[in-house]
Amino acid sequence: MRHLTRVNWESVEWPPALAPGELHIWRCDLDRAPCHPQWLAPAERQRQQAFRDRLAGQRSCASRTLLRHLLSGYLSIPPWDVELVRGEHGKPRLGGDHASWTFNLSHSGDAALYAVARDLEVGIDIERSREIPNSLGIARRVMSDAEIDELASAGSDTATFLRLWTCLEARQKCLGEGVFGRRVGDAQVDARSFTAGEGLQACVAWADPGVDPGMRFLELGSF
Repeated sequence: MRHLTRVNWESVEWPPALAPGELHIWRCDLDRAPCHPQWLAPAERQRQQAFRDRLAGQRSCASRTLLRHLLSGYLSIPPWDVELVRGEHGKPRLGGDHASWTFNLSHSGDAALYAVARDLEVGIDIERSREIPNSLGIARRVMSDAEIDELASAGSDTATFLRLWTCLEARQKCLGEGVFGRRVGDAQVDARSFTAGEGLQACVAWADPGVDPGMRFLELGSF
């Protein structure tokens, strides 16, 4: 796993063509995004309505609205016609004629990231910087010996923990595994760690270590 020291975000008005071997990563501000419940499937609307915290519910709805907006741009169909299904281990994916398209999303507070590819399983995670009590204890429950040693050598530094954690999450999500699920190994996925903004640590993973996808970092100029 390598760290991308410099990321250039392109502002676009619409999802560009996704070339073979490309991986698109989108950055979005959920507090500036609209919520369109009418675009969502019944189960998604029920989940959004179940939030007791109004802001959390709004952000949840906005994240799904944005997902459908982005996918509709790639697929050239209305956002309410985007068919989302549950794949192996419950990982969300596209159904029907669009099954070759893959995506994953993550959000932390108002910040959201989306990864979109074709014929390449992807996973993504983002975390906002914050205090992590007992980070070494958490690491010992889920991380590898090498990762635990790296964190310990850094004095349980928060930035180090979040870099390791986001890549653990992204790698596990890539194959539909939870953090406590079957550990995804280096022979199955590759990953890149990057900074998604001020105080935002992120990582993207893909399920073919032999591939080095061309990455485009994008954000919507308006929506």
